Amino acid sequence: MLNILETRPGAQLDRHFKIEAQKLSVMDLRRSVTDPKFASIPTDGLLSQAYAAERARRIGPNRAQCDVRAGEPGKLKNTIYLAVADPGGLFDPDPQHVNRVAPHKRPLHTIIPGFLMHGDSRVAFGIKGGVDQEQAHAQSVSYLVDQKMNIQAAIASPRFTRREPEGCGVQIENRFPAPELDRLRRLGHQIDVRAAYSSRVGGGQAVAFDRKTKVRYGALDPRKDGAAIPEPENFWKP
Repeated sequence: MLNILETRPGAQLDRHFKIEAQKLSVMDLRRSVTDPKFASIPTDGLLSQAYAAERARRIGPNRAQCDVRAGEPGKLKNTIYLAVADPGGLFDPDPQHVNRVAPHKRPLHTIIPGFLMHGDSRVAFGIKGGVDQEQAHAQSVSYLVDQKMNIQAAIASPRFTRREPEGCGVQIENRFPAPELDRLRRLGHQIDVRAAYSSRVGGGQAVAFDRKTKVRYGALDPRKDGAAIPEPENFWKP
């Protein structure tokens, strides 16, 4: 999704384009992402800029697409995968599905924290919420990188989510300006306006570290309970 957003100048600020990019990327995710022991995953293709550009060309500026299909990202060449045991969700019981449940298998799941590096900055973040996770992660990264927000602003800024990969339905927080919501409706998006800080779009936390200044930062999503609490300077010292 982030690669698709990079293909067009200003796309990071266009909610219609973001929603359409999410549709395309999630259909690819659902078709291809699974345990590599059980299927050939086109990792190189999925991550390539060329493939993102191809997918981006399918996004029209004047109409939402309600019937989006997975693409053909190519064949797997090399991959490295690291996982831990966890009772995750989103498994598929269909025996013909690439992500079907099977013994000793590592299927697509919802344990997807993120880590960013840029210059001296390091950011670790994670957003819970089932199918909201990959969508919320991409939107938060876009807020951080494209709109130059700090981690608290990026985590708290309004988000959208699509609970079903098919169709044009999209749930969106009511903090987006009314003219933008009206524009999305004119483009064909079926808008379901949610609360200002809706739990339907996931809830996350983030920490950041500036290696140059040695300053540490914490951020908490107001959609969930919790707190960002720094440890005392000498917490680990005897």
